[in-house]
Amino acid sequence: MLKRLSVFIIHLYQKYVSAYTPASCRYQPTCSNYMQIAIEQFGFFLGILMGLSRIIRCNPFVKGGYDPVPTYFSVRRNNQIVNNLFLKEKNMSRKQKEIEIKVINDSGDENVRLVQINNQTVGTISENDGKFDVIVGENTFHEKNEEEALHQVIREFNLHQR
Repeated sequence: MLKRLSVFIIHLYQKYVSAYTPASCRYQPTCSNYMQIAIEQFGFFLGILMGLSRIIRCNPFVKGGYDPVPTYFSVRRNNQIVNNLFLKEKNMSRKQKEIEIKVINDSGDENVRLVQINNQTVGTISENDGKFDVIVGENTFHEKNEEEALHQVIREFNLHQR
C-alpha cells in the first residue's frame, strides 16, 4: 500500500512539477526515477532511504553522471558500472593516448544507454530481463552484467582502431 502510494506521488511530481521546471538533476536516471525504481525493487522503507540519499548526493559539488539503482541495498553511489572511465592505451609510437568513455541515457528508452568514446557514439547497451545486449556497428553481443557489456564495447572499439 505504501509502496503504491509513494510511486503514485512520484508520478504526480514528475507530471505536474518536474515537467514544468528546468532540468536540474545531475544524475541519470533522474532522482525521482531513481527513487521510484528503488521503491519498486527494495520496498517502501529501503527505497525511500536510497532515494533520499541520492537526492542528498545530487548537488552542485558533484560531477553527476550515470548512476543506476544498484542490485543490492546501498545508500552510496553505484560503483557497479564505470561512468567516466579514462583508459590509457599505448599506441605504436609508445606515446600515451587517453580516451574518454561516457555512458548516457539519451535514447528516450530507460533500458537503452548510448556509449560514447571521445564524444562519438560507438555502441549501445540495452537491458532485457537482467541480461545486457551490446550493439557495436553490425556486431551484437550478450553479456551477463553491465560492466562486462561496457568492456565489450571498449574491446570492439579498440579492435576497430588498429
